Amino acid sequence: MKFSSQFSAEFYTTDYQNVDSTAPPLASATAIPVGKVTTEGHSSSPGGIEFGRQPMFIGTCPHCQHLGVTTRIKTYPVFETWLACGLLLLVFWPVCWVPLVTDTCKKTEHVCTQCEEMIGDVSPLSDCCVKRMG
Repeated sequence: MKFSSQFSAEFYTTDYQNVDSTAPPLASATAIPVGKVTTEGHSSSPGGIEFGRQPMFIGTCPHCQHLGVTTRIKTYPVFETWLACGLLLLVFWPVCWVPLVTDTCKKTEHVCTQCEEMIGDVSPLSDCCVKRMG
């Protein structure tokens, strides 16, 4: 079997004057609005952003108007957490402490790293047994 390594010079040249200007571009980009990020959480702020249990990037802080803010989260037990502890105490007391160490059973607040104001929150047990599709 013989392979030929001879190529015509016109194969490699491009005549840019004869390019069709009505052809669509080869690639196009779609802008994604910053601040419309959707995560696994079910709670949302008045701005329509859905928050999850992890820190997230938002475009602009609604309080200080700082651009490019990544939220800091604060997670702490509330009434529902203690209620779950009480129920587990009645059902199977050796595991009554589990809601105190499980983030899903605690309230999560998203706080701006610049002005320390709360941007949004996720209520306890809101994403416990639900898997969101989409």
